[in-house]
Amino acid sequence: MDLNSQIDPQSENGCDSRKITAIKSAISQKILTDEDPLILFYDLKRFKNAFKAAVDSFPSHFVHTMAIKANCVGALMKIAKECGVGFEAASLGELMQAIHICGDQPQKIVFDSPVKTKKELRVALEKGVYLNLDNMQEFEIVKQMVETGNYKTVNIGMRVNPQVGLGTIKEMSTSGEISKFGVAFNEYKDQLYGAYKNNSWLNGIHIHVGSQGCPLDLMLSGIRRIVDIALEINERRGSQQITYIDIGGGLPVNFDSEAEYTDAAPSFQHYADLLKGKCPELFSGKFKVFTEFGRKFNAKAGFIVSRVEYTKESGSRKFAAIHAGADLFVRTIWAPTKWAIRVSVADQNGNLKQSNTKHPYDIAGPCCFSGDVIAHERVLPEITVGDFILSHDTGAYYYSSFCFYNLRQPPPIYGFDEDATKLQLVKEGHSVESTLSFFN
Repeated sequence: MDLNSQIDPQSENGCDSRKITAIKSAISQKILTDEDPLILFYDLKRFKNAFKAAVDSFPSHFVHTMAIKANCVGALMKIAKECGVGFEAASLGELMQAIHICGDQPQKIVFDSPVKTKKELRVALEKGVYLNLDNMQEFEIVKQMVETGNYKTVNIGMRVNPQVGLGTIKEMSTSGEISKFGVAFNEYKDQLYGAYKNNSWLNGIHIHVGSQGCPLDLMLSGIRRIVDIALEINERRGSQQITYIDIGGGLPVNFDSEAEYTDAAPSFQHYADLLKGKCPELFSGKFKVFTEFGRKFNAKAGFIVSRVEYTKESGSRKFAAIHAGADLFVRTIWAPTKWAIRVSVADQNGNLKQSNTKHPYDIAGPCCFSGDVIAHERVLPEITVGDFILSHDTGAYYYSSFCFYNLRQPPPIYGFDEDATKLQLVKEGHSVESTLSFFN
C-alpha cells in the first residue's frame, strides 16, 4: 500500500457530525440524488470562524487578505469581505473579481502576479490597489508609468526572495536559492537598494516563503530577513520610506483529521505570538502589515461529496467509481502522496459507515486516463453502489482549479451555517451548455 493508506478516514475525529447532518439534509431535500450526484459543501460557520480567528489574533494595523487562487467564488468572497478580510490577486481575472467584490476598499486589495502585462499594471495603478512587483524589469516598466502617469495614490513594493530555503513540498516553496518568484536578494542586493534609494514612491516590500510543507521556523526566518531589509532601506533614506510590509500567507493546514489545529498546523494566535517574538517591529504600528492566507481560511470549511456510481474488482484491487477526479482534484492527481485526501464513506441514507470488515480501495474518478484516482489502496468499509464518498478539507484550491478535461461540469456549492439542516445554494453548477459555450 502507498502512503495514502496510512491515513485512517474512520478515526475518532474522522468526520464531523455537521457534515453528516448536511448530507442527510441534501438527500432528504433531493439536492443530492442519482441524477445530481456531486456537491461541494461549505461549512459557513467554520469559514467565518477562520476569519475571526485571524482578525482577533493580530493588531488592527494588520490587513488580512484572502488569496483568491484558493477560493474565487464570488458569494464566498462576499462573506470574507463581511468578515473584514481583503483579497490577494495573482491575475487580471482575480484582480477584477476582487475589485468587483471589494472595489470600495482598494486599500484591502493586493496584486501579486509574477507575470503582469502593461495593461494589468495600468489597471492596478488606476484602481489604487497595492501592487507588488516581481522583478527589476517590471520595476523599470512601472517606474516609467509612475513618472509619466497621473495616479491619485501609489502603493508599490518589491517582492524579494530572501533565499532562506525550501520546505518539504518543493513545488509549494518559493524562497529557495532558485525560485521563479521575486528579486533574488543574494544576486540583486545592490540593484534592489538602488531602486529604493532613487525612487521615493517605492514604499512597500513583499515576501512569501511558501505554503503547505513550509515549517514555521523557515517562514519566520524569511520574514525576519525582509523586516531587516525594510529597516535598512529606511535607515539609508533617513526617513520611513517603506510604510507597508506584505508577509504573505502559507500557514499550514491539518489534513490528517478534523482537528482545526495541530503542532504542525498551528492556530493564528500561535503564529501571531511566534511572529511577535521574532519580528516585534511588525507589531509596533510603524508599518502597515499585509497577510495573504488562502488555504488556512478555506480548506477545512469545504468537503466534496459524490455518489458511488459503480464498484468493480481488477486483479486483486477493489475500485469505487465516483463523479469527481482529475477535473476537481487536480493537485491530488498530480501529486497523490503530497496532497492526499482524507475520505469517509456514508451509506445511501447519509449515515457514516462503520465496519470491522474493511478492504483497500482505489477511489477512481471519471476522467479518461489511468491516473485519475483520488485515493490509492485506502482501507475503508465495504463500499456499495449508491454510497457516498466524502472528500474532506477540500474547500481550498480544488474548486478554483477545476479543469474542463472531458468537457466535464463544475458541481454546485451548498453552504450551511449554524444549522446544518438548512442548506443554501452558494453557486449553481455548470450546465453542459455553459461548459460548451466556453469552447464554441
